Amino acid sequence: MLIVGIFTFIFGCIFGSFYNVIIYRLPHHQSIIFPGSHCPYCKKEIPFYRNIPLITYILQVGRCHQCKGKISLQYPIIELITGIFWLWSFNQYNISHAVYFILITGILTCIAMIDFDQMEIPIILMLLVLVIEIFFTIYNNDYYHSLYGALAGIGYLGAVFMVTWVLFKKQPAGFGDLILVLLLGIWLGPISILITIFLSALLTVIAWGILIFLQKINHNDRMPFAPSLIISAISIYMINPAISF
Repeated sequence: MLIVGIFTFIFGCIFGSFYNVIIYRLPHHQSIIFPGSHCPYCKKEIPFYRNIPLITYILQVGRCHQCKGKISLQYPIIELITGIFWLWSFNQYNISHAVYFILITGILTCIAMIDFDQMEIPIILMLLVLVIEIFFTIYNNDYYHSLYGALAGIGYLGAVFMVTWVLFKKQPAGFGDLILVLLLGIWLGPISILITIFLSALLTVIAWGILIFLQKINHNDRMPFAPSLIISAISIYMINPAISF
């Protein structure tokens, strides 16, 4: 079991490395396949033996081997988190459930990081989540759970959106966030998506307050909502034993 766990974690880290490519290239409309991995500073191609998840970052002390440019801490963090998700899922769930979990969490991780960096959610990633959800909903014959979750999520946040717009003439969330909530509702179900929305709003307010206190942003700056939504959704999914096939 230990050997299986180690290999599962390693494969997760490898996928995490690929997610980093998506996070960096997709917002810049670059191919996620060609060219191969390269340093964003000196543009030198990174050979496979210097592109080992987690280990390369540690051995090179977070810097490019060629130009010594600083490598973002995001890279090992995403690799580590993805490895943990893989290890967790295959220990907690059956094969189909585990595959569903790692596919959804992988794409959601990309969405969270892109929204955090760019304040936008690529539509292609949301479409991919929808396709995966439709497939597993049909596969598991779980239509009511998905439908009620989608309606609860979009209904609640949509109502808040409309009331805030009418009363304060402000948009509390982007349309991309509304679509994301619908997708998360399909995944989580009606009760968990409502808890997710509440928890994510709380996390966003706390983060906003801390950043204001540290003078990193001002009162008029917008905060990305997708990272809080996704952190809350994945956390609730992992601790909620009622969510199962």
